[in-house]
Amino acid sequence: MTPPPLSRRPVGDIFEQASSTAPTPGGGSVSALCGMLGIALILKALRISIRSNEDRDSYAAVDADLVRLADALAADADADERAFQAYIDAAGLPRASEPEQRTRAAALGRAAVVATDAALQTLLHAKDAFAISRALEPAIKDSIKADLVAGRELLRVVRSVAVENAQTNLRSLKDEVERQRLRRQLDEDGATDAFA
Repeated sequence: MTPPPLSRRPVGDIFEQASSTAPTPGGGSVSALCGMLGIALILKALRISIRSNEDRDSYAAVDADLVRLADALAADADADERAFQAYIDAAGLPRASEPEQRTRAAALGRAAVVATDAALQTLLHAKDAFAISRALEPAIKDSIKADLVAGRELLRVVRSVAVENAQTNLRSLKDEVERQRLRRQLDEDGATDAFA
């Protein structure tokens, strides 16, 4: 039976699975969930700050964007888990003969591209949510600003892990065209100043 998506599992189960010797869930998927929870805190700070504001309807689109990004990070957690499992499966392919070695190398290359793409999607979603949190800062009441800061810090963690995962995958990628494409995207979306 297929397990439920990572974002729908009890926290205790995620802890047990992440702390086990099983390959998944790992840092990419767990940090994506942390990003989703970071967005929850940003939403809390926003919703509390504007609930008695006459202008609160003007924040509806921002609220919806944050909810969409939280859903995207939840999906990213699942994508990371699948991508890493595919890489593990590819690494386990037979390699006794030359044709088997070629098949295994091709599978590892495809899995590395998928895993890098998954990390970069997570990075992009965290970057977009972080930018929204910065724009919201003037609207957030001082009494709830700590939640905004906590949410933002969790998004910075997502950035760090996604960049590390992407860099690790890029080092193993033999396809130079794919490596350059993915490197450009990493340099653009993973820039430190986007999370300052």
